Amino acid sequence: MHAGYGSVTYDEFDRLTSVHVNSTDELFLASGYSKNVALYDINSGRRLQVFTDMHQEHINVVRFSNHSPTIFATSSFDQDVKLWDLRQNPVRPCYTASSVKGNVMVCFSPDDHYLLVSAVDNEVKQLLAADGSLHLDFEIPSTGSSQNYTRSYYLNGKDYLISGSCDEHVVRVCC
Repeated sequence: MHAGYGSVTYDEFDRLTSVHVNSTDELFLASGYSKNVALYDINSGRRLQVFTDMHQEHINVVRFSNHSPTIFATSSFDQDVKLWDLRQNPVRPCYTASSVKGNVMVCFSPDDHYLLVSAVDNEVKQLLAADGSLHLDFEIPSTGSSQNYTRSYYLNGKDYLISGSCDEHVVRVCC
């Protein structure tokens, strides 16, 4: 870490939608309105690699795990969430888990045991991070809207989450 303030100019990533830093604060990933993900070195600002065609549609969110600096997940409107490992030069995902509707976001539980997946119109599921199998479906009632983009996050532990959708005037806290 550097004392004081400064800035680093990073190589361009077109139509940015998501960035996330790994657990060692050395690398970050960027996704955008494309099927690609770029890997950057935080200190130099250099783009190290672009992983192409990771999904069939654009990637909404890319997230590193909280504890492993090489594991990350991607979510896309193509209905897939994929887990990747940088040590395997991400050409093929470790696994793919599918939703019924397009995925808006994904995040790891604080202990990295689970993936929280939020898809269009209140489709919220918790998957086992180890293999992508379904652990829990929160069964939040759908509104019937294809524009009801749902986002969910873990609270400080993995036992509670908060979920909200753009077409509703409620926020849900689930246990």
